[in-house]
Amino acid sequence: MEIADVVRKLVGPIDPIGETLTDEKRYENLLQLIKLTDELITDVARVRICRYSHQASIKKAGELAYRAMTDDFGIPQ
Repeated sequence: MEIADVVRKLVGPIDPIGETLTDEKRYENLLQLIKLTDELITDVARVRICRYSHQASIKKAGELAYRAMTDDFGIPQ
């Protein structure tokens, strides 16, 4: 099981279905997922400044984070 699958299971469904009580819960789930996403993006953004480091391992992480924020996610294949 991937991390994203675990998060989806913990958060619960987010897609509205047109039933008021269910959609209220899914709205709260969506809000929770958005808050988590914001926190994770902030974490990646913090690491991207490391691309200016003189230490190779720190620079490598910073470059990956920078590419993730600017390119096609920068994720190695």
